[in-house]
Amino acid sequence: MARRFLFLLSCVALAGCGGDDRLSGDDYRQKAAPPVRDAADAIVKLGIAISRAPAPELAASRIELLRRRLGDASAALAELSAPKEIDDAHGALVEALADLSEEVAKYEDEVDVELEDYEQLTTFGQELSATAPAKEITEALRELDEAGFPLLR
Repeated sequence: MARRFLFLLSCVALAGCGGDDRLSGDDYRQKAAPPVRDAADAIVKLGIAISRAPAPELAASRIELLRRRLGDASAALAELSAPKEIDDAHGALVEALADLSEEVAKYEDEVDVELEDYEQLTTFGQELSATAPAKEITEALRELDEAGFPLLR
C-alpha cells in the first residue's frame, strides 16, 4: 500500500511539474513579427495619407486602421508566452501597443473624422510619435532586437 501511495504521489508531482510552455526563440519571432509588422505598416500608411493632403477621408480611414492594428497586435502578442530572457520587453511591448491604440481612439473621439485641416493632421502625427506609448514601443523593440529577437526585419 505504501508503494502504491508513493507511486501515486510521484505521478501527481510529475503531472504538476509540466513543461515550460514558453515559445522557442524561432517560434516567438515567427508568431510575434506579423502583428508588429502590420502595426508598423499602418503607421506608414497613415504617414502617406497625411502627406497627401488634402485627403481627409483617406487620413480618417488610416487613423482607424492604425487603431485596429495596434489593438490587434497587442492582443496577438498578449496570447504568446515569450522566451524568458525577453519576458519584460515583450510585456512592455504588449502594454505600449494597447496604450497607443487607446491614444489613437481618443484622437478619433475628439476630432471630426471629416478632417479638412491639414495642419491638424500633421500635428496629430507629430503628437502621436511623441507620446509615452510610442516611445515605449520603440524602446521595447530595441530591447528585443538587441536580445536577438528582431520583429521588424
